[in-house]
Amino acid sequence: MIAAAALIAVGLSYGLVLLLRRYARPPTDASRVSVLGIYSPVLTRLKIAVPPSLQQARFSSLRSALQGNLGLILEIAVIGVWALWIGRNLLNFDPHVWPAGREFGFQVYGLHLWEQLRACGLCALWNGMLNGGAPFLSDPFTGALHPVPAAATLIAGVIGGAKITLVASFFLAGIGQWWIGRVIGLGRFSRVWTALVATGGAHLVSHVDVGSVSLPLSLAAVTLALASALDLGLNRTRKAALRFGVLLGLAFLAGHGYYQVALVFWAPWIALLILSPRNRLDLVWREYLLALGLALLLAGIFLVPFLHFWPEAVKFTDPAFKTSQPFEYIPLNLVIHDWEFLISPVLGKAPLPSLNALYIGWPAVVLAILALALGRMKDRRLLLSLSLGALSMMWLASGVPLRWLAGVVPMVAGFRHAAIMAGLAIPAVLAMAGYGLDRLAELRWPRLALGVRMGEAGSTRSVSAAWLLLVPFGAALHAADRLDQSFLASLDRSRVYESIGVMKTPDLQWVAMPGGEHFWVEPALDSGLKLTAVSTLWWWKDRELPAPRAEARRAALDGGTPICCQLDDLPVYRYPANEYATVENRTGTVPCSAQGSGGDLRVTCQTSGGRLVVQENAWTGWSAEVNGEEVALEEGQWLSVRVPSGPVEVRFRYFPPDVLIGALLTLTGIVLVVALWIRAGRSPAIPGGEERAPPC
Repeated sequence: MIAAAALIAVGLSYGLVLLLRRYARPPTDASRVSVLGIYSPVLTRLKIAVPPSLQQARFSSLRSALQGNLGLILEIAVIGVWALWIGRNLLNFDPHVWPAGREFGFQVYGLHLWEQLRACGLCALWNGMLNGGAPFLSDPFTGALHPVPAAATLIAGVIGGAKITLVASFFLAGIGQWWIGRVIGLGRFSRVWTALVATGGAHLVSHVDVGSVSLPLSLAAVTLALASALDLGLNRTRKAALRFGVLLGLAFLAGHGYYQVALVFWAPWIALLILSPRNRLDLVWREYLLALGLALLLAGIFLVPFLHFWPEAVKFTDPAFKTSQPFEYIPLNLVIHDWEFLISPVLGKAPLPSLNALYIGWPAVVLAILALALGRMKDRRLLLSLSLGALSMMWLASGVPLRWLAGVVPMVAGFRHAAIMAGLAIPAVLAMAGYGLDRLAELRWPRLALGVRMGEAGSTRSVSAAWLLLVPFGAALHAADRLDQSFLASLDRSRVYESIGVMKTPDLQWVAMPGGEHFWVEPALDSGLKLTAVSTLWWWKDRELPAPRAEARRAALDGGTPICCQLDDLPVYRYPANEYATVENRTGTVPCSAQGSGGDLRVTCQTSGGRLVVQENAWTGWSAEVNGEEVALEEGQWLSVRVPSGPVEVRFRYFPPDVLIGALLTLTGIVLVVALWIRAGRSPAIPGGEERAPPC
């Protein structure tokens, strides 16, 4: 073996010598390529192998392709790769491995809408999993109706879908920033770099620290809507209006409302862009109204049930907006990435990174300031709009205008964590940073010799010293990535899933977990349990929670309540009297058996007649059948009907008219968008200008 290896080595060495003798000898013509004064046979042979005419043709063809769609695809691909890198800890699709955010186990409950839809169809319209049940489509916090979490959940389940949604949100936020760069005419490097900063910005990723999935999605969706609003203001075409309408409708579906409210405060600065030289609004304002109308139609599947149900709901409020930071300190968060600072209450902020983290790096901030100093006269209105938009978002986040509004419109106090809204200042700051970078690159920079010499009489190649800016720009991205990973740590919850089985009930009885311990919620829902006494972002007005059949507690109960078992290290108490469905009559209470899911429930029992009460919240849209015959529901908090003596089977189904109306509005919006898009392709541009293709 050793002898054979030696012979092979000798043969390869001899062959290499022959190749070097033939190809390493410098050619006699002027085609030699030298790097740092040293002759390069490889580069020289490559140059000789390709004829000059072909070299020029290939170079021209490649340059044209890069300036066209190929270049745009490569830019988007770079943003996508960076989003995957930022979210690399989320790419573990083990359903037992979660992001470490303390509320993640609760925040994903909305994604069960799509799991239920796959399992039982329209029964998914009712969320029968939490606190007595509620209409699923009216929940404003989950963002489950947005296409991204919908598709992700149907593909990968609840936990996998949540992880995909987060990474997709990073990507979409970057695409929104990239689009803003194209709309305002930034160069290729500037718009890609600002998009990378936005993709990994702390204003976006920090929301995962609290376990939120819908807040990053909401910010990404609103950033896209803002980009399309700027697109309409600068390009002024019907297709731009349709794009804005679609993306604004998707922003309505993305959940929470913080960034959607912040987007409203962008309206004056968008109007500033469309003022005519005589300071009158351009006719394009009609296209904004068209886009708003289309957005409301497209979001009808959510807005109609929400507006119908929300008067029955209550949430925490804070008219003083105590978690807001003073306005003068908020800009400092753009350049601070120290973890100890983020979790401390200094500078008047709440010690919660998810509320105040805004880090994008000092290079972006310096460039944004330079944009104001180096801006061209023709761009002053754009720069003024962006700078005032960024400042107004920070002012809004300080709570100052909202405190006044809450005194006039009390419901405004429900947006108690207004500090979050500062995140919508970042797109404007980064747009100005990209503009400043372009202007900075246009200055006369000294050139640095590379030591590459082409031919005997050729000149030495050199590059602009402006490329040294890559060092601080890369350092800012690296610092952002390091901070992002602090928000994106993972935990293995396998032990929780393994132990949750002890909470199983005979049929659909409610169970309770320790208050505030959100990591129990998702494993329980995944096991098909119905949870009561869960701390949620909102609750029914003037309604009681259903009593639990089993309860896991940290604090021991006094008295003789029996402990049936252990949930991990927690004692579990059983309450046999707390049934899900019972028939009440003069002789007492008879328990019944219940099966079903969501808005499709079946109850069977043998009784002497009476009033059947099911521990599920009654609401518009419920109907009941007793032994196949439709009957009227009785008044009260819970589902209840009168049943005859003997064996009975009662079926409760939920199909509200508000969902049907909302679905018809959404379908109407889709048809209008398609029809107007086709018509826009055949008709001239709207008054006010023609669509401009931003430079690459």
